[in-house]
Amino acid sequence: MEFRIIETIKPNKEILDTLTKYTYKTTNGKIKVLENTNLQFILPIKYTITKPT
Repeated sequence: MEFRIIETIKPNKEILDTLTKYTYKTTNGKIKVLENTNLQFILPIKYTITKPT
């Protein structure tokens, strides 16, 4: 099985504005397609809040 990334999803600006008083890390989401099919898989954006500033 081989996957190909067709799009990278950026973090939501409104959520990042809400998190200004916290220390956080984000991971971009991805949309992948399974080669030779139409099946698409979405890996969500991760927001990891570590502590208040």
